[in-house]
Amino acid sequence: MTDFADYWDADEQRQKQRPLTADEQAELTERRRVAALPVVPESVPKLNARLVLIGAGYWDDVVAFTALRGPVAVAFLEDALTMRRDNPLVNAWATARGKTAELDSLFIAAEALKIDEFTG
Repeated sequence: MTDFADYWDADEQRQKQRPLTADEQAELTERRRVAALPVVPESVPKLNARLVLIGAGYWDDVVAFTALRGPVAVAFLEDALTMRRDNPLVNAWATARGKTAELDSLFIAAEALKIDEFTG
Protein backbone atom coordinates (compact mmCIF):
# COMPACT_ATOMS: atom_id res chain seq x y z
CA MET A 1 0.00 0.00 0.00
CA THR A 2 1.38 3.38 -0.95
CA ASP A 3 0.70 6.30 1.34
CA PHE A 4 0.58 9.84 0.10
CA ALA A 5 1.40 13.27 1.47
CA ASP A 6 -0.69 16.31 0.64
CA TYR A 7 1.08 19.44 -0.49
CA TRP A 8 0.21 22.81 -2.00
CA ASP A 9 1.29 23.39 -5.59
CA ALA A 10 1.87 27.13 -5.73
CA ASP A 11 2.14 27.19 -9.52
CA GLU A 12 -1.22 25.47 -10.06
CA GLN A 13 -2.77 27.01 -6.94
CA ARG A 14 -4.19 23.71 -5.74
CA GLN A 15 -3.56 20.91 -3.33
CA LYS A 16 -1.88 17.78 -4.70
CA GLN A 17 -0.62 14.46 -3.45
CA ARG A 18 2.74 12.79 -3.78
CA PRO A 19 3.97 9.37 -2.66
CA LEU A 20 5.79 9.38 0.66
CA THR A 21 9.56 9.14 0.61
CA ALA A 22 11.16 6.02 2.09
CA ASP A 23 12.00 7.93 5.30
CA GLU A 24 8.45 9.32 5.60
CA GLN A 25 7.00 5.85 5.00
CA ALA A 26 9.28 4.35 7.68
CA GLU A 27 8.23 7.03 10.18
CA LEU A 28 4.55 6.50 9.39
CA THR A 29 4.93 2.74 9.78
CA GLU A 30 6.57 3.20 13.19
CA ARG A 31 3.84 5.61 14.32
CA ARG A 32 1.18 3.11 13.30
CA ARG A 33 3.01 0.33 15.17
CA VAL A 34 3.22 2.41 18.34
CA ALA A 35 -0.42 3.50 18.05
CA ALA A 36 -1.48 -0.15 17.84
CA LEU A 37 0.24 -1.07 21.12
CA PRO A 38 -2.12 -1.66 24.03
CA VAL A 39 -2.35 1.16 26.53
CA VAL A 40 -1.62 0.23 30.14
CA PRO A 41 -4.58 1.35 32.23
CA GLU A 42 -3.97 3.54 35.28
CA SER A 43 -6.39 1.42 37.28
CA VAL A 44 -8.64 -1.61 36.92
CA PRO A 45 -11.57 -2.95 38.94
CA LYS A 46 -10.18 -5.02 41.80
CA LEU A 47 -12.30 -8.02 40.80
CA ASN A 48 -10.70 -7.96 37.35
CA ALA A 49 -7.23 -7.74 38.88
CA ARG A 50 -7.97 -10.57 41.26
CA LEU A 51 -9.30 -12.85 38.51
CA VAL A 52 -6.24 -12.21 36.36
CA LEU A 53 -3.93 -12.88 39.31
CA ILE A 54 -5.81 -16.09 40.10
CA GLY A 55 -5.52 -17.18 36.48
CA ALA A 56 -1.79 -16.44 36.47
CA GLY A 57 -1.32 -18.37 39.72
CA TYR A 58 -0.23 -15.27 41.68
CA TRP A 59 -3.22 -14.52 43.92
CA ASP A 60 -2.16 -16.60 46.93
CA ASP A 61 1.29 -15.02 46.82
CA VAL A 62 -0.21 -11.52 46.61
CA VAL A 63 -2.35 -12.26 49.68
CA ALA A 64 0.64 -13.61 51.64
CA PHE A 65 2.86 -10.71 50.56
CA THR A 66 0.20 -8.20 51.59
CA ALA A 67 -0.38 -9.84 54.98
CA LEU A 68 3.30 -9.30 55.83
CA ARG A 69 2.82 -5.56 55.33
CA GLY A 70 0.19 -5.20 58.03
CA PRO A 71 -3.49 -4.42 58.45
CA VAL A 72 -3.57 -1.27 56.31
CA ALA A 73 -2.16 -3.19 53.34
CA VAL A 74 -4.63 -6.03 53.97
CA ALA A 75 -7.50 -3.52 54.12
CA PHE A 76 -6.39 -2.11 50.78
CA LEU A 77 -6.28 -5.55 49.20
CA GLU A 78 -9.60 -6.64 50.64
CA ASP A 79 -11.67 -3.48 50.34
CA ALA A 80 -10.32 -1.27 47.56
CA LEU A 81 -12.64 -1.01 44.58
CA THR A 82 -9.80 -0.54 42.13
CA MET A 83 -6.17 -1.50 41.78
CA ARG A 84 -3.96 1.35 40.58
CA ARG A 85 -0.90 0.64 38.46
CA ASP A 86 1.11 3.23 40.39
CA ASN A 87 0.17 1.92 43.85
CA PRO A 88 3.30 1.35 45.96
CA LEU A 89 1.99 -1.99 47.29
CA VAL A 90 1.32 -3.27 43.76
CA ASN A 91 4.79 -2.24 42.65
CA ALA A 92 6.45 -3.59 45.81
CA TRP A 93 4.95 -7.04 45.15
CA ALA A 94 6.01 -6.97 41.49
CA THR A 95 9.55 -5.90 42.39
CA ALA A 96 9.93 -8.42 45.20
CA ARG A 97 8.72 -11.26 42.98
CA GLY A 98 10.56 -10.26 39.81
CA LYS A 99 7.29 -9.50 38.00
CA THR A 100 7.86 -5.85 37.07
CA ALA A 101 8.15 -6.68 33.35
CA GLU A 102 4.88 -8.63 33.53
CA LEU A 103 2.90 -6.09 35.55
CA ASP A 104 1.76 -4.00 32.57
CA SER A 105 0.51 -7.15 30.83
CA LEU A 106 -1.45 -8.14 33.93
CA PHE A 107 -3.14 -4.73 34.03
CA ILE A 108 -3.91 -4.87 30.30
CA ALA A 109 -5.43 -8.33 30.74
CA ALA A 110 -7.48 -7.15 33.73
CA GLU A 111 -8.87 -4.21 31.79
CA ALA A 112 -9.80 -6.50 28.90
CA LEU A 113 -11.98 -8.73 31.10
CA LYS A 114 -15.69 -8.21 30.59
CA ILE A 115 -17.43 -9.48 33.70
CA ASP A 116 -21.22 -9.46 33.73
CA GLU A 117 -22.00 -12.28 36.11
CA PHE A 118 -20.52 -15.34 37.74
CA THR A 119 -20.55 -18.24 35.34
CA GLY A 120 -19.11 -20.86 37.72
